[in-house]
Amino acid sequence: VVPPAANASAPTAAPAERPSAASSPVTDETSDPAAQSARYITLSRLHHGASSSPSAPRPIAFSAQDLSELDRLDEALYEAFMRAWRPPGPTQLDRARRSVRLDVTLAPDVTIVKSDLAAPSGSSELDLSVLAAAEQVTALLRDPATNRAALKFPAKLPSPLQNSRYDCRILFQLE
Repeated sequence: VVPPAANASAPTAAPAERPSAASSPVTDETSDPAAQSARYITLSRLHHGASSSPSAPRPIAFSAQDLSELDRLDEALYEAFMRAWRPPGPTQLDRARRSVRLDVTLAPDVTIVKSDLAAPSGSSELDLSVLAAAEQVTALLRDPATNRAALKFPAKLPSPLQNSRYDCRILFQLE
């Protein structure tokens, strides 16, 4: 899944792969085939970096190459979280409790410096599965021995963000 190019002045969503006739949903591998659930991740870019003043961050100008690098970073984050996330089976969750929002902040060296459960689901099992995925991806990015290149993670944020940070929001959903 390649996220669409982002407009630097507004948040943009990088939709997770949705099932279609040509593709099947990602399923929970821990449940039996009758109880398999479709799981989705939607990644949205928040403001890109913070200014030093307490007022709203000023817009950052991104070149086409910078936006392409952000797209690759979003794709790598999406893939890493999809690999790490192991949600509980859908039969264990009320329909109204199948969505969790995680806010993530990346440092210029593409390490996760902060991940906050911004909108818990109300299901401790689902919330804990998202937090566990965040811990796993954080550890992956901090460990220099891992093969970050295999997951397509860049070594650093695009040049306009080198003295700042990259904030994104990840929505985890089960059907």
